[in-house]
Amino acid sequence: MVTGDSAQNKSLSRPCNSRPAGQSNRSLTRKQFEFSPQTLLIPVTLATTLAAAIPSTTLIELVRQGVCRLWNTSHGDPAALRAGGLSSPELCDAPEIAQFYATVLAILGAITAIVSIAGCGIFSRISSHYGRKPAFLIVLIPAIMSSCMIAGSQNMPDWLSGWILLAGMLFGVFSGPLGYLVDMYIVDGCVPEDRTAALSKIAGWAGLGTCVSFALGGSITTNTGNPVIVFYMAIAIYVATFIYVASFLPETFSEEKRSALSRMRPDMDGLPATTSLHIFEPLKMLLPTRRMDGTRNWRLTWCAAHTFLFMVAHSYASAAWLVIATSKYHFTPADTGLFLTVVSVSSTIFLMVIVPSLVCFLRPYYRREIKRSLLAEEDMINCEELESETSDHLHVHLAVASCVVKAVSFLILAASTTNRALIFSGICIGITSIHGPTTQSLIAGSVDPLKQGEALAAIEMVTHAGSFLSPIIMGSILTATIGTAPLFLFYVHLVAVLVSSALLFLVRDADRYQKPHEA
Repeated sequence: MVTGDSAQNKSLSRPCNSRPAGQSNRSLTRKQFEFSPQTLLIPVTLATTLAAAIPSTTLIELVRQGVCRLWNTSHGDPAALRAGGLSSPELCDAPEIAQFYATVLAILGAITAIVSIAGCGIFSRISSHYGRKPAFLIVLIPAIMSSCMIAGSQNMPDWLSGWILLAGMLFGVFSGPLGYLVDMYIVDGCVPEDRTAALSKIAGWAGLGTCVSFALGGSITTNTGNPVIVFYMAIAIYVATFIYVASFLPETFSEEKRSALSRMRPDMDGLPATTSLHIFEPLKMLLPTRRMDGTRNWRLTWCAAHTFLFMVAHSYASAAWLVIATSKYHFTPADTGLFLTVVSVSSTIFLMVIVPSLVCFLRPYYRREIKRSLLAEEDMINCEELESETSDHLHVHLAVASCVVKAVSFLILAASTTNRALIFSGICIGITSIHGPTTQSLIAGSVDPLKQGEALAAIEMVTHAGSFLSPIIMGSILTATIGTAPLFLFYVHLVAVLVSSALLFLVRDADRYQKPHEA
């Protein structure tokens, strides 16, 4: 006997691009004018990545000048300051200022990681308590304020300009959860069969915005000679995005879902949404849960361990290569720019075009037949139904393959001395961008749909923790070995990434989330 839920599961497992039985052409024509939340997210993703990245190349120079002003305000020679100003090139190139600049960047990086971890916890609670849309609107506000403060700092007195600039950068950190909120929108509105393809496409749109912004931002600043214009553009894009989200983007986490989630955690429901207890609440999702038979489910724990080790090993890899490329191989900015462009373009094309088709093509090879025990209400007789679903081994194998290719590609990249080798390595690294959507899909499939946002937040917090430790650990290795064995770091990177990928083999189909009547 087939219940309503099992019939729904069968409809969700139909082949890609197939038409449900009984659906007329008229209904299809009517529905083609309705836009899904995933489609409505495309302009948001493109706009926010464009606004975030378009001033990035200009911001690097502004930060250097701002740090120079701060140093010269308290340490500079008054006669030299009167002659050339607080941020003249001659004064900013001094060794002590360069050291101060590196220290400030290190402090900002540490603060960014800590605030990002806290921000994910805060906005996870806000989004589950008030909805995804209010959280999205709230996180756009510090993004707007950040661009306003950085642009305004250029018209302030020298003694105040540097502090306002740094404060603006800190405000920008609070806009970090934008990408995480986009992912929550995707998993809220997608059935499991379509989730990986949807996450891949939206990541591809984000990559497209990054590709365009890098070229556009540097060109505008160079041709106009005014570093503030790109920040005005970012402000305009953010404001337009705020209006668009408020007007057109639907709420995917309804009040009914929020109430159901609130009933799951009555001990936390009476507390304000931003208390310190709630900041780290998503991390509880990473603890192993107990099954009905008394055993423990470690699936999300293994995913978190993989993510943490992977980020510790990999976050510093690109920066380490830039150090070796410029100091050992003497690559020019044109050479490094070529590599970064190849990575961005190949990643965007692969995520938007190839990954959805690849997942659809491979899905039949990972079908598995399972038996569900059902209870017929009419005669109270237990019966079994044979259902078909896609094994999570599909995502595990794709994620592991991407890790292996990425680790080997970075080792080849570190040994490359020609542009052809750089292009080949860049294409291979771009292809490995499939790692993000596949692991996110595994994580979302590990928990109750009501808790998918919290699970993504927990993994995002682990990601930031790994990114924070990566420069400390991997940077220390590079510093100790760059003079004698510059490739040693990338062998360490290879081993660590392979070990992290091996943890994914511990993810089992039996540990995925199942509805209570299916467990």
